[in-house]
Amino acid sequence: MTGKKVLFFFPHDFFNSEHGCNIRAQQVVQWFIDNNYELTILSLYETGQSNFEWPGYAVGLNILDSYKLFLVDKKILFKILQSIMTNLRKFRFPFKTILLKKFLFFLRLSHKTYMNLLNKNDWMIFHYSYLLKKNFKKLILKEHYDVIYINYVYYSYLLDVVPAKRRKGMCIVIDTHDFVTINEFQRNNRAFSLVLKMLPWELLSLNRYDKIINISSFENQFFSNFFPEKCVELPVAFAENLNPLEEIEKIYDLIFVGSNNSFNIRSLQWFLDEIYPAFQHLKLVIIGNVANHVESHSANVIKMGFVQDLTRAYKQSKVAICPMIGGTGLKVKIVEALSHGLPVIASDVVRTGLSGFYEGAIYLAHDKQEFYECLYNIEEIKRKTDLVQKYFLSTYSKKSFHEKMEKIFDNIHNQGLSSSLQ
Repeated sequence: MTGKKVLFFFPHDFFNSEHGCNIRAQQVVQWFIDNNYELTILSLYETGQSNFEWPGYAVGLNILDSYKLFLVDKKILFKILQSIMTNLRKFRFPFKTILLKKFLFFLRLSHKTYMNLLNKNDWMIFHYSYLLKKNFKKLILKEHYDVIYINYVYYSYLLDVVPAKRRKGMCIVIDTHDFVTINEFQRNNRAFSLVLKMLPWELLSLNRYDKIINISSFENQFFSNFFPEKCVELPVAFAENLNPLEEIEKIYDLIFVGSNNSFNIRSLQWFLDEIYPAFQHLKLVIIGNVANHVESHSANVIKMGFVQDLTRAYKQSKVAICPMIGGTGLKVKIVEALSHGLPVIASDVVRTGLSGFYEGAIYLAHDKQEFYECLYNIEEIKRKTDLVQKYFLSTYSKKSFHEKMEKIFDNIHNQGLSSSLQ
């Protein structure tokens, strides 16, 4: 494998370890580094938000010993796009409509869609950024890559700039992270008209890749119906933090860890409003930026915000909760809790993301009543550490992750998969 070149695109701040998607991307990158791939990373970040360092390097445009890192500032991109659109709307001059249409063509957006995104100040505008495409093309033309690894199907349009002459011997890989059609369906009041538009687009986009990596069993099974030879399941993994002999006082009954994405905010607020009032004697600690976006007047709800090292907080907790009411993919917060030996009480929504036999490690609640029953039995549930350990080691350990990555890329290189982009 030594000497193989990989171009790895990731559309978020690569250094921010608070988000589950970032943790997954970091694990994949670390595997490439450990296996002597020549790695180039193109990542987006926001000015003033990149306060994280992984794996110990400062943020910036760096040429590092292990990989080359190129960062594109999302805020600068957005300001440029916003300025162009504002000026186009402000001035009256001939051919304004033609110029506007050409600009939107670069972004792959309709005018109505762009205005909706602009009004919402939605960062999804960057899924369609001409400027990002330009940066990607520079790297493609600079040298030949054996593997192009794209994170999120939204960014499949970047493949438009890969010249046909450079595709020979190249393998194009997509890490889906989510089933985006379902995500957008849930975000947009379950509008079926959106599904009719997005699902064909998502499937056609996935068809452009040689290998499709899915984080959950449900997504892998669904997409395998269309691409049986391309799909492979690769869950997120964590280092083992299981130590049943370690004696640390349990000061929290429940722990919730999450970033400030919309699904986390809505789900945790639902739990605080609908479930927690009947269990205010239980001490709940909320960790992550989601804590700044939810309300609770209970003295037993402790908001800690972002914490760099979660180990102690997990060790001080009895049970983790994941009361999600939306979202797809594997909930990384579940795997992280399991890696510390904590059983998890979760909404039935997360079932589709789980792999293997999770009985006794994860307790799923179909409705409020079942959530109540689980919380009533918290003292019994917290003692299931042996089942948690067994499930975690068999499904989400780093050893399992490394074995699956090795198998995926051994097959890619041995079979000589090459791209035929459409």
